Amino acid sequence: MTEPLSGAETRIRDLETAVARLASRLDALEGRVSPVLAETAEAVPVPIPIPASPATTGTARTASPEWLGLAGRTCIVLGGAFLLRALTQGGQLPEVGGVWLGLAYAALWLVLASRAPGLSGFFHGLSALLVALPLVVEAASTFQVLSAGSGAAVLTLIALASLAVAWRRGQRTFAVLTACGTIAITVVLAFKLGTLLPSVLTLLALGAATVWVGYARHWAWLPWPAAAAADVAILFLAIRAAVTPPREGPLAAQGAHALFILVYLGSFLIRILLHERSLRIFEVGQTAAVLLIGLGGAITISYSQGMGVSVIAIPCLVGAGVLYVQTFARIAPRRGFGPEFYYLGTTALALALVGLSLLFPYPARPTAVAILALVASLVAWRFNRPMLAFQGAIAAVVASAQSGLVTFAGTVWLTHTQPWPQAALPIWLVLAAVAVALLMPRVVNEDAPPLLESVARVALSLILVTGAGSLVVIGLGGIMTAAGDPGVAATMKTVILTVAAMGLAFVGRSPRFAEARWLAYGVLAAGAMKFLLQDMRTSRPSTLFIAIAMYGVALTLVPRISKTQ
Repeated sequence: MTEPLSGAETRIRDLETAVARLASRLDALEGRVSPVLAETAEAVPVPIPIPASPATTGTARTASPEWLGLAGRTCIVLGGAFLLRALTQGGQLPEVGGVWLGLAYAALWLVLASRAPGLSGFFHGLSALLVALPLVVEAASTFQVLSAGSGAAVLTLIALASLAVAWRRGQRTFAVLTACGTIAITVVLAFKLGTLLPSVLTLLALGAATVWVGYARHWAWLPWPAAAAADVAILFLAIRAAVTPPREGPLAAQGAHALFILVYLGSFLIRILLHERSLRIFEVGQTAAVLLIGLGGAITISYSQGMGVSVIAIPCLVGAGVLYVQTFARIAPRRGFGPEFYYLGTTALALALVGLSLLFPYPARPTAVAILALVASLVAWRFNRPMLAFQGAIAAVVASAQSGLVTFAGTVWLTHTQPWPQAALPIWLVLAAVAVALLMPRVVNEDAPPLLESVARVALSLILVTGAGSLVVIGLGGIMTAAGDPGVAATMKTVILTVAAMGLAFVGRSPRFAEARWLAYGVLAAGAMKFLLQDMRTSRPSTLFIAIAMYGVALTLVPRISKTQ
């Protein structure tokens, strides 16, 4: 067995040597190598080179020519578009026929873009945009073939079809160019035609399309340009509809604002609730814009034009109820206390506050919001939900502002107006609701951040201390006949602050009211600022003595009381 194998190996080696010699002689004859190298190659076998991959060599050799060729083809396409324009402008084609023929020409290249792969498809789509987008402006302004509404409709169809092609072929750059180009054309149309509503509708359609194409293809930054343009357009639409006389139809503008809210907020809720996707920064930022610009603009138009606000209030309250149910019945059990839980809960609270504020006039308005704060605190304690306690505190702050408590306290503590201001009934009701909320047991949930409950109780305590202190000031001021003296009044307020600080330190010894100890030091700081800015200017030496003595006692006792267990 050994001898036949050795003979075969010898013959194979001889064949390799012969092939190498033939190759070297052919190279020498063709002038590719020198005769010396050819003779050397006779003694050394030359390995047969492996040819390079066509994809590798083709990319290196034809990348630049391919770009240039595609750019040249795009120039030819544009030349055809300019030829159609010249024929239309010269009268050889009717204006209506020339416009629609140009749009059909652009649609042809968009169809080719949906079929062609890679770079060629991108240049086909770019050619379609370069032909169609300027043509819409020409048709609506120069030739006046399209009205503002029909021009916006045609532009919307072009944008949606182009985004569909970009989604199908995975062309992110083409999608971005489509969005930016459409935005630019809508701005031009709005300025040229003098109406904003059709452009707003186009931007809303573009916004919805970019949101869902971005979701489908994971192009996170695609919806941002259209959303920013829609925000600005909706803001200007509200301004134009709110002036007197209105420059946009108020009812149509209201409908556009409602559509703006539905497009974005509806898309976000579908993605988070039904598709169970994670929250992104885009949803947070655009939701804030929707609530501020969308709801704010609709409310501004209603008040400025004498329209009823119940058509805004009722949907807000219904939406808040639905979101609360979804937050606690769907998101919390399935996904826990993550960003989606707080996003939906915060959105629900905003809608509830807006709905109640619009539905009830003063003085029922602050009372209704205070009841909302009390109910939120009660449900938080009953079902162990710290986020509801936090939201109840936010509602209490809003109710305080609406009731006039902030203005009332500022007048009492920062001025010497005589006679003392009177506390309206809503102020008493808000303070009563806050006191009841504070008396409820603490809400503790290991799955939720403990900071929520602490911040909520600090806010409620601050409201109660501010309101109760203001009531004590006007009560003592009415009893003390000398309180009309600014120096006496300033000293009286300082004494009340020091007593309040010591009282908070004492109450803070209880675990249920632990946050009162923090507030005690805040009251001491406020007393120091008041003493420097008010007492030193208005008080006499005799009253200053009392104020300094009481403040010194408070500085001494508050730390000791706080440490007592």
